[in-house]
Amino acid sequence: MSNTMPEYQIVSELRSLVRSGFYTKQELLDMFCNEICESCNVVPEDVSTIIDSDMESIKAEKTTWPAVTDCDRLDLAFSVLNSVGMISLQNAGCTQSDAYGDIQDLYNKHPNQDSVIGYCFYHRQDLERAVRGMGLYVAFGPMDAKLEDTEGPKIGEVIRETLEKQGLEVEWDGTFNTRMLLPTITWKKR
Repeated sequence: MSNTMPEYQIVSELRSLVRSGFYTKQELLDMFCNEICESCNVVPEDVSTIIDSDMESIKAEKTTWPAVTDCDRLDLAFSVLNSVGMISLQNAGCTQSDAYGDIQDLYNKHPNQDSVIGYCFYHRQDLERAVRGMGLYVAFGPMDAKLEDTEGPKIGEVIRETLEKQGLEVEWDGTFNTRMLLPTITWKKR
C-alpha cells in the first residue's frame, strides 16, 4: 500500500481485506496502523470502527450464504492440489514476487522435494480483486523454472481440472504465460 493513497482508497482496501476472511481485527489494525495511519488522515479509532462495522455486516450476511460457497470450493481445491504434490498457497504475499518467494521457501523446507510437481497461488492483490467481484487470478508453474514452457501447461491442466471438479469456472489459454482466471467466483469466506 502506498502512503499517498487518498483516504477513500485506503478505506476501500481496508473493507476488502476485512471481507477477505483471512485476517483478525488485530492483524488488520496492525497492518493499517503501522503502514498507513501515521502518514495520512486516517486515525486508528476510525480503522477500528470500520473493521467492527464490516465484521458485523459480514456476520449477518453469513446466515444467508449457501451451505457451500465458492471459497469453500476453492479451499477444497487447494487442499486437493497440496495432496497431489503441488505447493498451493492462498493469499500468499502482496505481489507475484512475494508469493513466489513464499513458494520457494516452502519448497526449500519440504522434506521430500522430489514429490513436489509444481505450485499455484494467488496473492493479496488478486484477493482484493476477487473480493470486489472482479475474478480471481491463480498463478502456477513447475518448481524448476527451466521447465516452465514444457511442464507449466501440464501443471496448469491439473490445476484447471481440480478447480473445475469443485464447481469453479476457469478461463485459461492453456499456456504457462497466462495465469488462470476464476471469472465468476463470489467471495464468501467463512
